[in-house]
Amino acid sequence: MKLNRIFVACTLVAMSYGAHSNQPLVVTDFGPVVTQPLAEDVSRITAATATTSTTIMNATRNVIAAVHASGSEAAKATLSAASKTSTDQLTAAQIQMKLEMDYQAQLEALRQKDLTKLISDESDASVKFIESFLRREDIKHLNISEVIDYTKKEVDAKAAVVEPSALAPSCNRGDTACEAKKEEMKNVGFERKFTPSSHLLTYAEMCAVGKKRQTKKAAETAAQNRTHIDSAKKSQETLNKTNSKEAQSVRLKEQISSNCTPDAVEKGLCGTVTKGDYIEKVLKNEIIPNGGVSASNLYAPAPVGGAGILNLEDPQLQKMAKIVEFDSLEKTAGGKKDLPPIVQTYRNSAQLKAAEAFVENIVNLDAIGNQPVSERKKETSVAFQSKFMSRAAQLDLAKSTLNQSVAERRGQKLSGIPMSSIQQGEMIKEVEDGAGPLDLKWHQIQEDMNKVSPANIDQLTAMSDNQIWLEMYTTLVKKNEAQFERMIRLERQSLLLAALLAAEANDPENIEYLKRVGE
Repeated sequence: MKLNRIFVACTLVAMSYGAHSNQPLVVTDFGPVVTQPLAEDVSRITAATATTSTTIMNATRNVIAAVHASGSEAAKATLSAASKTSTDQLTAAQIQMKLEMDYQAQLEALRQKDLTKLISDESDASVKFIESFLRREDIKHLNISEVIDYTKKEVDAKAAVVEPSALAPSCNRGDTACEAKKEEMKNVGFERKFTPSSHLLTYAEMCAVGKKRQTKKAAETAAQNRTHIDSAKKSQETLNKTNSKEAQSVRLKEQISSNCTPDAVEKGLCGTVTKGDYIEKVLKNEIIPNGGVSASNLYAPAPVGGAGILNLEDPQLQKMAKIVEFDSLEKTAGGKKDLPPIVQTYRNSAQLKAAEAFVENIVNLDAIGNQPVSERKKETSVAFQSKFMSRAAQLDLAKSTLNQSVAERRGQKLSGIPMSSIQQGEMIKEVEDGAGPLDLKWHQIQEDMNKVSPANIDQLTAMSDNQIWLEMYTTLVKKNEAQFERMIRLERQSLLLAALLAAEANDPENIEYLKRVGE
């Protein structure tokens, strides 16, 4: 660059000199002879100088462009590297954020699961273990109480489950690789022992709450309906009878056959019953002596009959009584453990018939016969029909209340059989799992008492918070049911008091007095 500047300067001097000199060149003796004029040389030199300058300027531009291009590539490379680093950092931050969110979601899921489970050590693995165990063929014929006993003896000591990883990955929809990994993690975990019997007991109680309530309600409905139908049929027949003596005679004859006393047997008033088989029939409650007037048979039917008639302290009779009590109910297939015991329920149709006879004898509806149908609408019959219907209504209210006690002691099988369809001398046993509504209620009370007994303190302490809350809500529901039943009973008492008041107001003396005053 320095030589170029010198060359340009010399050229400019020469051009200036040639431009201001009007004298021709002087030929000297040095060098060859000059044959071309000086102006042409100056012109050539000037053109060469311009060409050189243009070349230099183009070269300079090319160099500058090359330098600029090379600098841009370097800048691009630097920018690309910086951009790649930022992208990697952003991706890493996103992955870290997703992992943290998955972790928090898993923790929240575990917390929610802990809040909802009813057993402190319940898990998906333990539930699957229980489900698989209940499908075994060798226990399908057992009821749940027998299954629990079997589990305590044979399974609890060696029962264990493999708990999977608590932090299994959460996968996006369609991510097959993640789903496959999640599936593999199900088989990875640690072995943990647990007691299946305690879990089964909790599940059984949960399932039984609704089922027991439905069973009790169904038993109550069936017993009440059948009792009221039988009673209404008898009442309708009695109201249509015109001969009261004949109606009472028929009623007493029906009762004698199943309520025979020893004196009646000796006089041959009990049909084909002989002295030899009388004791056995009394023990079996096929015959209830004086059952039509026995309040104890109505509200506390005995498993073995003969109280007050037979000497039940006799060792021989005691042996017979044990055999009779064992065979007093119809046997059923399946498990027997934890069945509601038959205590207040009538064990056979003879006890039930005696209870119904007791109600009929108290009400005594057939003591007055009705008028013939043709006479009932006449004006002359108004006074009689008015008093007759008033009496029938009051007695029917009393009968309905007494029938309620009978219905509460009517078992499952007998609730499905009309008493009028049972022939004389025929007896139908109640099934051993057919407890009536009253026994079902008492059994539920006993179960609730056992839950809080000292013998079950371990089970109480093992309850989760949710299970305790569930028990509290269940108890509240039972309390409401008991209050509702109490309200119904109080209503029935109020109706009876109202009927007594009406009877007192309609006393014949009061009516006669009002008639005399009004004349």
